[in-house]
Amino acid sequence: MTPDQQTRIESVIRSLSDIVFPAIREGERLAIEQLHLAIVHLVILHNELPATADFLENEMINRVNLSDELLRLTSEETSLEDDRRNLAEITQSEGASVTDISKQIQTLITAVYDRASTDCQEAVFNFVLSTEEAKAEVDRRWFSPMGFDSEIDTKA
Repeated sequence: MTPDQQTRIESVIRSLSDIVFPAIREGERLAIEQLHLAIVHLVILHNELPATADFLENEMINRVNLSDELLRLTSEETSLEDDRRNLAEITQSEGASVTDISKQIQTLITAVYDRASTDCQEAVFNFVLSTEEAKAEVDRRWFSPMGFDSEIDTKA
């Protein structure tokens, strides 16, 4: 029987804490610090693991929704046909990742600012700003256990 990922991470944490840590000589501050950081990161991974699939699924849904709206907002811009087609294709591709879609979104947004009308640029700017503000809040909560953002309320 292969243990699940949670159990495997727990085992590594116990091994590092109970066997490796006591074996480090006193005064080896850098080694102790690095081991502590490794353990803390494993604890964070362990705690995030149950929610990771949902987080990644929401990431994909958000990217697809962003793509769909960008395609709608830029539909009248003939100078963006190739970029729009590439985004539509990658969004509809079975094996596309969030990263693949995000790169093509960035390509289209760059093209909007290079070649689209001022009205289109403004519409895209306003839409992306409002959408990404909500996304940033989700990301702040997701990464809050790492301690990078002391101002985030993780209970909300």
